[in-house]
Amino acid sequence: VKQHLKMIILTNPGERVMDPNFGVGLKQYLFSHYNPTIYGEISENINSQVRDYLPGVTINDIAYDTDHDSISYLGIRIHYTIRAQAMQDLLQITI
Repeated sequence: VKQHLKMIILTNPGERVMDPNFGVGLKQYLFSHYNPTIYGEISENINSQVRDYLPGVTINDIAYDTDHDSISYLGIRIHYTIRAQAMQDLLQITI
C-alpha cells in the first residue's frame, strides 16, 4: 500500500499508459511559491487520487515541511490508515 501511494503521488498525470488521470504529479509543484492555496491544491489532489485508486485507504493527515524557505524543496508527510487491517502508517516524501 505504501509503495502504491508513493507511485500515485510521484506519477505525473498522463504519464501512466492507458490511464491519463492517474497521478498527483507532486514534482510539478516544485519551484512554486508555497502558500496555503498551493498546499490545499496538493492535499485535494492526493485525497482525490486515493479515493479513486486506493479505496481501502483513509488519509488521516497531510502535513508539509515548512522549515525551509526554498522553493526548490518540498517535504510532505502523509498519515494514513489501511481500513481492512486497521493499521496506520506514515509516508514521508521530500523532493
